[in-house]
This record gives sequence, structure tokens and C-alpha cells, in this order.
Amino acid sequence: MEYDPEKGVVTYRTRRGTVETLLALEWLARVASHIPNKRAQLLRYLGAYSNKARGLSAKKAHESFDVPPHASLTEPPPPRAVRKSWAKLLAAVWSADPWSAQDVRDP
Repeated sequence: MEYDPEKGVVTYRTRRGTVETLLALEWLARVASHIPNKRAQLLRYLGAYSNKARGLSAKKAHESFDVPPHASLTEPPPPRAVRKSWAKLLAAVWSADPWSAQDVRDP
């Protein structure tokens, strides 16, 4: 981009290689047209990232696992039930009983 103050023109080369020469005010108007209005949304998600697509995929995921769509809004399970399920997971993965003191070794 080059500015000629004597003539008051701006000459710039686009990405495609074309050269345009504009009056300085016209060039400024073109550049200013890319500035968004105050409080305007700058990002618009399309395709898989749109709210609609994400909502539909979440709904399909819930349906495939037979989980109600708003399962996270229900009350959490009691802490004792959570501990028991965690203990079952540890027993399955590590082949150890987390509730027995015999499997605990001092370092």
C-alpha cells in the first residue's frame, strides 16, 4: 500500500495481485466499512459449530445413552453412592479392593 500525499491517492495491491488506486477518502471509507458497529456480534458460527447443530448433536448423544436431556439439572447422587461407584471403578481397573486396608502399602 502506498499513499501519495501530493495527489491524495492510495495505491494498494490485493492478495490476487490486482492493483487499485483510490482517493484517500474513498479508501478510508472502504477500510472503515469493515469496523463493526458498537456491540455487534463479531463471530458467527456456521455448520457444525452453530448452536443448532451443537444442540442436535447433544440431543442425539443423550438419546443414544438413554439419558434425559437435562440430566445435569437433577439432584446429584448422594456422596456415599458416588464413593461406591468410584470404588467399583477402581476395583475393575486396578484389580484391587479400595476398601480393604490390606492392599495399602506404606512407602
